[in-house]
Amino acid sequence: MTAVILTAAAGAVVLADHGHTPFDALFERVGLEQSVDPDLLRAIARRESSFVASAVSPPNANGTRDYGLMQINEATARALGRDAAKLLDPEYNVRTAVELLKRLKQELGSQFDSMTWVAAYNAGSPAIKARGIFNVVYVSGVVFHWLAYTLARQAKGGK
Repeated sequence: MTAVILTAAAGAVVLADHGHTPFDALFERVGLEQSVDPDLLRAIARRESSFVASAVSPPNANGTRDYGLMQINEATARALGRDAAKLLDPEYNVRTAVELLKRLKQELGSQFDSMTWVAAYNAGSPAIKARGIFNVVYVSGVVFHWLAYTLARQAKGGK
């Protein structure tokens, strides 16, 4: 009985922790407009920057940096035809992430599942095609938050 009570309490804490994010309206608007689950956007932003819109990574191995809520790499932004100088603008950053997610989904094709899509956001589709999902800590973290945001929204009566 104690385990059931502790599990229920832990579940309540997780849902409460995932009930609101600083950029909810932005994730909802852009996600619904672009047919990308807003809860996935929330989960990626939480994992990538903890919702810090001004986040800038240390230099990566190739000398580039990742910027903003969704930690978009400046080289990735340029490859998408986006202006890397605008990546600290939250809306521009989220829209760039959505464009990247859509491109990754197209590149990977329907034979890959959502977890592979999340892995490709982190590592790029060529790495995933070559090696499969290899950053399970990253993927499981995003998927955990994605599920928690979805459950919290449903608990509040959302669709």
